[in-house]
Amino acid sequence: MKLGFIKNALATAIMSASASLWAGTAVQPTAASSTALQVQKKSGIEKQYFDSSVSEKDDFYQHVNGLWLKNTEIPADRSSWGAFQILREQSSHQIHDIIEEISNKKLVQGSAEQKVASLYTNFMDEKRIEASGIQPIQTEIDKVDAIKNKQQLAQLDAHFSKIGVTSLFDAEIGQDMKHSTDMIAMLMQSGLGLPDRDYYLKDDAKFKLVRADYLKYIEKTLTLEGDTRAVQHAKDILKLETQIAKAQWSNVQNRDVQKLYNIYKTEDLAELSPKIDWQAYLQEQGLANKIQTIQVFQPSYFKDLDLIVENNTLDTWKAYYKFHLVSDFSPLLSKSFVDNNFDFYSQKLREIKEQQPRWKRGVQLVESTLGESLGQVYVKKHFSAEKKQRMEQLVHNLLKAYQQSIDDLDWMSSTTKVKAQKKLSSFAVKIGYPNKWRDYSDLEIKNNDLVGNVIRSREFEHQYDLNKLGKPVDRDKWGMYPQMVNAYYNPSLNEIVFPAAILQPPFFDMNA
Repeated sequence: MKLGFIKNALATAIMSASASLWAGTAVQPTAASSTALQVQKKSGIEKQYFDSSVSEKDDFYQHVNGLWLKNTEIPADRSSWGAFQILREQSSHQIHDIIEEISNKKLVQGSAEQKVASLYTNFMDEKRIEASGIQPIQTEIDKVDAIKNKQQLAQLDAHFSKIGVTSLFDAEIGQDMKHSTDMIAMLMQSGLGLPDRDYYLKDDAKFKLVRADYLKYIEKTLTLEGDTRAVQHAKDILKLETQIAKAQWSNVQNRDVQKLYNIYKTEDLAELSPKIDWQAYLQEQGLANKIQTIQVFQPSYFKDLDLIVENNTLDTWKAYYKFHLVSDFSPLLSKSFVDNNFDFYSQKLREIKEQQPRWKRGVQLVESTLGESLGQVYVKKHFSAEKKQRMEQLVHNLLKAYQQSIDDLDWMSSTTKVKAQKKLSSFAVKIGYPNKWRDYSDLEIKNNDLVGNVIRSREFEHQYDLNKLGKPVDRDKWGMYPQMVNAYYNPSLNEIVFPAAILQPPFFDMNA
């Protein structure tokens, strides 16, 4: 299941109404929120950024944003800048303060706070990381070297998929598109080091330059790993990934939900790709004894994989997996790996001039690993009960307005109105933070083992997803952490979710 930024009509309306233009006059204060509402209200419109030299009749956007656009520079460590990024910067500092505060306490081994502190401290220990070089992933490199034939690639692919390394295809657990109360296992295309297939297949100057830079990046990554045939292997990998790209579905094809829904018996996967050892793959994924059927998103891709596996040598496959292993773990390795990865993926692809400070990258790592542990502390410090109540009332008012407007529509039939009202009545709204928090007690975070901790955390997440099989969909689960500056509408659950961090000016202002 993929979560997108809010994009349906009701979600957009809620976001607009919760922006700082909200005056709050329609809200009837509860006892708990009356104090907050007694504060003198201000306008949420920030006129200091208006450009009076541009008429609002000619260009409203430039009129209200002109001075901000003229006087604001994009920071060197960012590819874009605006309200979202500004609040994300603020949230990053707040989370950093929380981590520093936790790290200065006397902590119980195995506690959530110890895990947060240890993981962050591991990442910030540059001296140890620099001395370790490539050693932290040597065990994984050895697994690639141990492959004796192409049949064994399936098990390796499944293992790498579990620990976050780019692999030929991914197995995920998600909500069944046609049976929305059930969870289902899914197979989908993957395997590329560039953002999508167009980067390999389009022949305009921009994409040709990206491919040339990518070839250099592959070569340097393999050289850092110790590959004495890095030049040839880089060419072989780019050629292999181009074959994969040709077999993949385009972004347009992947929007056709009906065509993505293809249920196969696991025993019939061999008919799609006979060259892939599906039993070994499913066994390594932990799916062999849990499922009898699986959804295959792009069947033709899996059919074409057979020829791709056959037409590339075992030596090329080993180089391919080693490259992606090193590339994907580069941000956790010594400076030469970090700089090489940043040079291509940030500077070349995204035109970001400077690497973010190490503490910010450390915060991002801890958030991606122990996000809800941090979220619990974040909401205690930065999201009051009054804000939650006020936002819930705002959404309630908007839902009532939609209910009335549906009844008043002259272009909608009475039958359609009944269905629209039914959907509206089942619309779920999540504000601020989850009703129940994740339990990280089974995740082991050790001191002085950064890469090991990350691998264990990814395996922990994989097991967390596996445990959803055979159980009803968890409607309390959130797809974002409270400290994330974002929001989303999830059509499969008919829900809209507003994490705490986005509910502040300019998107939501208690005093506006």
